[in-house]
Amino acid sequence: MGRAVCSDTKAAGPIFQGGTDSSGYGNFRVPQFGRVNIGAHRVSYKLYHGEFPPEGLVVRHSCDNPKCVNPLHLDYGTKKDNAQDAVARGRLAILDRAGESNGNAKLNADKVREIRRLWGKPGINTVTLAKQFGVTHDTISLIVNGKTWRNVA
Repeated sequence: MGRAVCSDTKAAGPIFQGGTDSSGYGNFRVPQFGRVNIGAHRVSYKLYHGEFPPEGLVVRHSCDNPKCVNPLHLDYGTKKDNAQDAVARGRLAILDRAGESNGNAKLNADKVREIRRLWGKPGINTVTLAKQFGVTHDTISLIVNGKTWRNVA
């Protein structure tokens, strides 16, 4: 889907002028569609194409303007397609929350190296390492079997 440009001014054309949801998308009630509220862009898509997208698919904006109802700026795709569009266009950052970047992490790279160094020594098992490092024995098992913290040599 090519990227369209769409201004947010009233003079620019098909910009929804009614209420919006918390994400800025135009929406209103359409009892005939069986929903309490429906996105204005979805209604525009239906009016232009005669039907909603197939079940499980969403209406996507090529112009990145949530108030836009220009049917030429609307297409359908999966939620994954929509998220990839947002990342590609700089509207959604991908946050790396693996390892130390995860705010809930109890371990860091040095501790993981120490776990791997200790693993296999006499009297050392997942339970003893778990107690020593304050994590579960499953966490230790995942580390020593290379399922997690693969980025740590």
